[in-house]
Amino acid sequence: MQEQATFQLSGPFLAENIDIIALKNELQSNIKTIESLLVSYHFKSRGRVFDVRLRGESIEMLQAQMGKFLVEYSVGQFNACADIDFTEKASMEMLIDLDSINKRAIITGEYIPERDPDEI
Repeated sequence: MQEQATFQLSGPFLAENIDIIALKNELQSNIKTIESLLVSYHFKSRGRVFDVRLRGESIEMLQAQMGKFLVEYSVGQFNACADIDFTEKASMEMLIDLDSINKRAIITGEYIPERDPDEI
């Protein structure tokens, strides 16, 4: 399983000179999109992802239009009937592909292999 999310870029990001500070601000302004991507990895219906924080110093360009960054967040679940109540810290490294022509960014989360069902 590997999840992706897309959002519109508000500023120009040219292939030659990516401004890391502008990219950080762009990611910060789209933190809800990143949070939605994280929810798809964890608990769509019963749990929650909260306190999502972009680690600004982790932003690094790998190629002209592709970079990576780290987000830190908390995962929690509460179900009184099942006596479940937990909160834990987590982090995920994400890739970002900048499409300056269409003014959009594609964020890709980590690849997490899915286990095949056991044979009976």
